[in-house]
Amino acid sequence: MSKTLIDNVVDGIKDALFQIYEVARMTPLNISNNLSKMTGGSIYLKHENMQRTGSFKLRGAYYSLRKAKEEAIITASDGNHAQGAALSASFLGKKLVVVMPEYTSNVKINATRDYGGEVILYGKTYDDAINYAVEYAEEKKARFIHPYDELNIIAGNGTVATEILDDLRNIDMVIVPIGGGALISGIASYLKKTKPSVKIIGVQSKASPSMKLSLDSGKLMKISPKPTIAEGISISSPGELCFKIVSETVDDIVIVDDDEIAYALYILFERVKTVAEPAGAASVAALLNGYIEPKGNTVAIISGGNIDAPLLSKVLLQGMNKSGRLVKLDVALIDKPGELERFIDIITNHRANIVNIFVDYVAKVLTPSYSKVTILMEIPTKEELEIIVSEIKNRGYSLLNVE
Repeated sequence: MSKTLIDNVVDGIKDALFQIYEVARMTPLNISNNLSKMTGGSIYLKHENMQRTGSFKLRGAYYSLRKAKEEAIITASDGNHAQGAALSASFLGKKLVVVMPEYTSNVKINATRDYGGEVILYGKTYDDAINYAVEYAEEKKARFIHPYDELNIIAGNGTVATEILDDLRNIDMVIVPIGGGALISGIASYLKKTKPSVKIIGVQSKASPSMKLSLDSGKLMKISPKPTIAEGISISSPGELCFKIVSETVDDIVIVDDDEIAYALYILFERVKTVAEPAGAASVAALLNGYIEPKGNTVAIISGGNIDAPLLSKVLLQGMNKSGRLVKLDVALIDKPGELERFIDIITNHRANIVNIFVDYVAKVLTPSYSKVTILMEIPTKEELEIIVSEIKNRGYSLLNVE
């Protein structure tokens, strides 16, 4: 049965190639010299973060809606699928209703509406939204399109694999983030059929490794996802079709946590000059943390780039801290005019950039004549930090903490 299913997906991919570019873009495949040096492999990035609507999901959504005979479509999503489906429906002249969980950010809701979709907020979880969308579609006699467990969705997403092969015939490994499994199912179906030697590795968030747990147990597993920055791949259970395909075509699945994803986002921004969303950076997180050993020409899929500005700012600061460039100092300063200015001169004279200063006048660990000053600063090198710390101590300041 799985062979027939995979054949059907590959046939769908070939058909989708004649249709999806009415709205979708061919995205770049570029080698990253920095990531190659950092991981010891030849690392290529497939930039689906540069796709229209900021995600690969436009591909599957458009192909599925285009194949649907019905004019009224109902689906469910908490972000990228919603935006892809809304743009597709607008382009095709169809009416689309998207059921989104109540926790969905206003940015994603507004983006879906801006693309022309009608939004209904329902449920505390993604599953709640999907179940309600199914019921609503039956009530309205409309076509329900599952966000990931649907053959045309998988086939549309699988067009990513054809572009990779068009740009780089000699590939040895492809690394793909996994949520519900539609992206890796499409990619793996096509590549294993066309170039069986290619290793396909999936990456899931530690907060919701439902596909890996399902594969390990040999049956579909349903879990309760934990909070994570990688909401795009936080799924309680993989799609049934996706599970069957992944079972036959994917060589391994590895797990990354939020800190590792945040660091990957930072490296992509700082060293690769590209903005990814947390789910989209999972593939790079697995490489940077050594969970995958690159083999020959390795392609990492950056599956999306939709990240809120506050979250991006936060993860960039965390990344700087992990890389040793962002340092926090706690120092006791006597309450005298000009004392803070004299202390800051020590830092700025060594080309460190002060990001934030907080003065605690009532710190319990100090006598009333002193205040605790916390300084967050960016340093040029770790060696420069050692010099700064040494000078602070030599000048007689009481350094309480360095981290």
